[in-house]
Amino acid sequence: MPADDIIRIAMTSTVVQSLLCVLFQKLVYEKEGYQRACSQLERARIRRDKVKKQVEAAASAPSPAPAPASKSKKSERERAKKAAEESSAQSKAAKKVQRADDEFNEAAARVASKHSLPKFASSIVFLILGRILGTEYSGKVVAVLPFVPWRLVQKISHRGLGDDVDPRACSFYFIFILCSLSVKFLVGKFLETQMPRGVSGFSNFLDTPKAQKMLESYGLDTAEFNEARGKMS
Repeated sequence: MPADDIIRIAMTSTVVQSLLCVLFQKLVYEKEGYQRACSQLERARIRRDKVKKQVEAAASAPSPAPAPASKSKKSERERAKKAAEESSAQSKAAKKVQRADDEFNEAAARVASKHSLPKFASSIVFLILGRILGTEYSGKVVAVLPFVPWRLVQKISHRGLGDDVDPRACSFYFIFILCSLSVKFLVGKFLETQMPRGVSGFSNFLDTPKAQKMLESYGLDTAEFNEARGKMS
């Protein structure tokens, strides 16, 4: 029965993902290196937020009332000196914020690198599992949708089924992909093996000074590149 097949696929995915999460919890996430990287990330986040609040508070502080206009050279020198001091203070504040952001991105990149091996291993395991179960459910209709899906979705949902089969029919691969994605998210959230808040993997690495210098060495305009990334996110 299709319902039994769906339950079996979902249960198999859940058990395998749970075992992987427990294994990586012992081998990676409970190790001193990962815990230290997470602690450095949290300290960098607190320091970054503190620096940004200080800069915002200084920027929003009321400036002293301007002195009465005077044509004397002394007054002009004082105004020029004051403008130079304000410009210098703004430049220092911007550099301070940039350093705090760089420290946070470097710490986030270190944490994300710890998740690379578990993600890669999990993908390999589920690829093998899909191959094994796929041979058992080859050419078999596992579920039927109440509507005809879009052509792009149908290429996935109808994979492995003949052209003469109902276009609403779903093969094993479609159900397996849906179960795998949902199970990975739910099990990872329950066992707390997901990446910490603020860590986005490769994006954090691109924000590090090392990555920015590497992009510049390839002749890429980092300002335009970062602006394009900001529009896409």
